[in-house]
Amino acid sequence: MDVIPKGPSWCCMKIHIKGYPTRDPIELYWRDALEVVQELFGNPIFAQYMEYDPYIILDGPEREYGEWMSGEEEAHRIQDQLLEGATIVPIILASDKAPVTRMTGDLEMHPLFLTIANIHSSVRMKATLHAWACVGYIPTPEFLTHSDFYSVLEGRLWHCCLDIICSGLKVTASIGTFMTDPNNCTRYTFTPLTAYTADLPEQQMIACITKSASLVTMAELNQFGDGIHYPPREGKITLQKLYDLCASGLDPWQLREFLATAKAAHLNGVQLPFFRNWQFSDPSIFLVGEILHAVLKLFFDHPFKWCKELLGANEIDTRYHTQHKRIGVHHFKKVSHVKQMTGRDHRDLAHTIVVTIAGIVDPSFICAIRSLVDFIYQSQSPTFTELSICDMERSLSEFHRHKHAILEAGAQRGKSKEMDHFRIPKLELLQSFSRTIRSVHFLIQYTADVNKNFSFTNILSEGDVPQHSDPTLDWVLRPSPADMSRFQGPQVVCNLFLKGLVSDDATVAFHLTIKSDFADKSSNYLATTYILPNFTALLEAYIITACDNSSRFQACSLKGWLKFHIQLQSRLQPHNLMLSQQVQALPPSDEHPFGKCDVVVVRSTLNSESVDVVQVCAVFALSPRGSPLPVGLSTPLLYVQHFAFTGTPADQPNVGMFSLHRKFVNNPDGSVSHVSSIISMLDVVHEWS
Repeated sequence: MDVIPKGPSWCCMKIHIKGYPTRDPIELYWRDALEVVQELFGNPIFAQYMEYDPYIILDGPEREYGEWMSGEEEAHRIQDQLLEGATIVPIILASDKAPVTRMTGDLEMHPLFLTIANIHSSVRMKATLHAWACVGYIPTPEFLTHSDFYSVLEGRLWHCCLDIICSGLKVTASIGTFMTDPNNCTRYTFTPLTAYTADLPEQQMIACITKSASLVTMAELNQFGDGIHYPPREGKITLQKLYDLCASGLDPWQLREFLATAKAAHLNGVQLPFFRNWQFSDPSIFLVGEILHAVLKLFFDHPFKWCKELLGANEIDTRYHTQHKRIGVHHFKKVSHVKQMTGRDHRDLAHTIVVTIAGIVDPSFICAIRSLVDFIYQSQSPTFTELSICDMERSLSEFHRHKHAILEAGAQRGKSKEMDHFRIPKLELLQSFSRTIRSVHFLIQYTADVNKNFSFTNILSEGDVPQHSDPTLDWVLRPSPADMSRFQGPQVVCNLFLKGLVSDDATVAFHLTIKSDFADKSSNYLATTYILPNFTALLEAYIITACDNSSRFQACSLKGWLKFHIQLQSRLQPHNLMLSQQVQALPPSDEHPFGKCDVVVVRSTLNSESVDVVQVCAVFALSPRGSPLPVGLSTPLLYVQHFAFTGTPADQPNVGMFSLHRKFVNNPDGSVSHVSSIISMLDVVHEWS
């Protein structure tokens, strides 16, 4: 065991900045990023999830953008400049300032994480599959100098540390090196930096650009939010400005003079950007629009606050609190007072913001919010075509056409007064999304959720003893059957298609617990418990329709469940499964006088190509006695109440949604009751969310 390679080792390097002392010594803890890449590239666990060559996917006549290798611009552009037979190993970096110590100096560092785009995004996006590796902890020391120079000194130190950690990757990007892939084949590889995930302040530090200019386009502060596409701020433009600045005779270490001149050119004072000698690496491309910070956090910081400003805290709290509560969705009692949320919470808020404000604010204001929410939703797609990119751009253009309503309503406010502009850096970043997608493809794969989670799981508690672990070796050394010829990583998403009920077209799977929540009950019991007066009559009619010899099954006892699970295939990536969703059907109680019942989409009984929206009030099945049930009665059944479509998106273009109301029928005695029916569970095609 002692002779087995232990993988990349950790090093500690002391760094000194002449003329600018620090309170504590500067120590960089790091690993050779090239060695880490070689370990990831050759890991047999990822053998079934690797890509080595650029390719093109066509959806009919349209180009489809998915994994990085399917790119039209970057992947093929780089490959065309390499030697024949060479392999691109695209580098993805991520970092986020994080606390390292608690109550013992408040030490903060930038943990730096690395992965490669050869590994499928579905694997990279799951922190538990260990496709990311930590390659360094970049220090953030306290400099003993004027506070005006803190940020520039920290930025210079950060770029210096990146130079040290990634020096091997830079050499490999220029001249290449041999690496062994998971199938033990030797490949001649090149390592360009293709994506860097970070929040906005860190991205500005990476790009060496001040807050007064866009970090990926040539837009300046007074042009933010005007809806115009500006040329990209290519790395060579920044490097040329730095060269001219240094060539003018200014000493970069005379910070006061150098920084004043640099800021006039929208530079932050870092004179040696780490990307200056990294072949094929351009900050206008690798600084991707990160979904968590640039999109979801943008929604919470601006559109949500605009709505809160107009509705008032009490009104928006009441509207969110009274919404139907579904499993898997965060519901807030006092949403107006929440200061910080997770990305999932942001998504849940955005999911219902349009219907929350509908009917109470100006139509143009609703249109601005709805179009921006549409853009947020579209930008998180797992795959794109030119048509979907155009749709996304159209949504953003629609927001800019109607954003005047936000200013007219006085909803755009600073800390103390109204504002008459949209100089929001994150809003300006949205203009570059379409270009970024065409270069590095769908953005959700670069979300900071993964590296944030990994930064927490990668930090040892005070009592932990540091030790080396090799996940590849641990995996291979596990006892395995003699006939196993390949190793595969763990499956995370529970696949209901393997063991549950499956719809006729095999696109929807259902799951019920083996043990029902109640059994051996009569139809009158369900009618009474769930307060469904016509349940017995509907069940008798359903049995007559479902089988010829219906009299044998009219007296069957019933068993039932309070919930079931539904799982769908991804519409955009049918080979991927969505997480299962729980559908509730709870009877009336003191807490829920009308029950707690979720809404689903089902196949229409009148037109096989259309759908109906129904509320599931009861989930049950017939209990066979002796002989088996016929096909029409063997599947679980649902008692549902129907909704009717009363409006289309075209009827209310500002809201852009379908309108529904409950269907009622007049009874002979003059009373009114819900239009209801009993259907097979297999008729459900989607959960209404």
